[in-house]
Amino acid sequence: MKKINNNNLNYIEFMKKIFDNTTDGYISFVQFKNKGIRKVYNTLNKNILDTIQNKVLSNNYFDNTNIFFTPNTFFIPKRSSNTVRQFRCLYVDLDDHFNDKGIENKNEVIFQIYDDLINNHIIPEPTAIIDSGRGLHLYWKVKDAPYGALKTWSKLEEFLCKKLKPYGSDKAATDPARLLRLPDTINYKSSDKVFPCSVLTLNDNIYDMIDLRKNLLHYTYKKFVKKQTKSKKTNNLFKMYVNRISDLELLCRMRSFDMIGYRNTIIHYYGYLQYLINDETTATNNIDNFNQLYFNTPLKDSEINCISTCCKNIAKKHIKDSESGYNYKSETLIDILEISDSEQINLKSIISNELKTKRRNEKQRKQRRDKNGLTKKDKNKINKIKQIKFLMKKGLSNKYILKIINFSKTLFYRYIKLINIIKTNVSNHITYIKVIHMNTLTLITNIYNTKQSTNHTKLLTILN
Repeated sequence: MKKINNNNLNYIEFMKKIFDNTTDGYISFVQFKNKGIRKVYNTLNKNILDTIQNKVLSNNYFDNTNIFFTPNTFFIPKRSSNTVRQFRCLYVDLDDHFNDKGIENKNEVIFQIYDDLINNHIIPEPTAIIDSGRGLHLYWKVKDAPYGALKTWSKLEEFLCKKLKPYGSDKAATDPARLLRLPDTINYKSSDKVFPCSVLTLNDNIYDMIDLRKNLLHYTYKKFVKKQTKSKKTNNLFKMYVNRISDLELLCRMRSFDMIGYRNTIIHYYGYLQYLINDETTATNNIDNFNQLYFNTPLKDSEINCISTCCKNIAKKHIKDSESGYNYKSETLIDILEISDSEQINLKSIISNELKTKRRNEKQRKQRRDKNGLTKKDKNKINKIKQIKFLMKKGLSNKYILKIINFSKTLFYRYIKLINIIKTNVSNHITYIKVIHMNTLTLITNIYNTKQSTNHTKLLTILN
């Protein structure tokens, strides 16, 4: 097991490890204060320690509450996924609230991760592990990579988050502009929820994302071949946005408005969709109503105003560039919001591919059948039986009828046997159904079972 030793480890050692002399770009620091007020500091690497000591941190330790920083850097003093200059780290946020293994002690969680994943070479050893107060932050220092490595970085983030999901990994904390808590500060929620943040482990591990992609994702270079693709039908995006808004509201109702751990993610995405389909006034009012009506503990007005402004700006960018914005797949939303299979049954849009396929097949099955529940194949079978009965009434022998009707001898005598059984004993017919497994015959049996009082001659009306 990994021995955890945090003696003489502080934020200075940690920041020097993450932001060395190869660092280029701005690092953001944000402090959230009461009533939604926040302070933002952007600095270059050469001034990072001065900024932390003289601006970010206070001389009074208990004033250093809810301070965050960005592990990646930006080419302008603006924190955004589109302005990333360098990817400095891979990181995963483990929340106590999401811990599936029921382990409350953080040291036990770390030991379990080493035993299950790291020692078995499923994931690499983290460069640093931070106690975030209410959870753990795991960092993997990578050789500085530019914005062009976004796809590789995102795939690796998704891989690490998926492997650490049983230990409480937060899927929502995997974006490139993510803020994470600064060590040697305080995680403050309320007077009875005050937790210190500290450095637990720190080592010299530095990873190359190309090697990680090869070893973890088993990526191989493929020769690019341009394929001729057929034009696809454009999806009705407006209908999808409306259905997803309805799904989010229904999800809150199904969970009795208890959305702890998911509230901020849902409000951001809900607000984003509102600004895509409505004017600004309507969207803002809908977001306010959603916050007040669909959560047991709604956000403050100042926080909602900040979220509304953020969602409005992201929606405008998406309108100009369809690749930007919250373009979540259904599977991603199911993963982030941890939507169960039973909950998906009641939703319209945020459903798994399996359920989507099942619904499409059911719809197609209904479309294939007429008002009597018959398919073309069923009608064809009934017509053949009618032909046989007509020729039998004319007094023709079975051998002669077989020459007239163009289908196999086996099928012909199967129909003959069916007709004779139905005429003599309907109960025998039901036993016969189980043997030959024919849709048409099953249909006849169902008709009989739903009309117990009818004479068996009425059962044959479908064949007359």
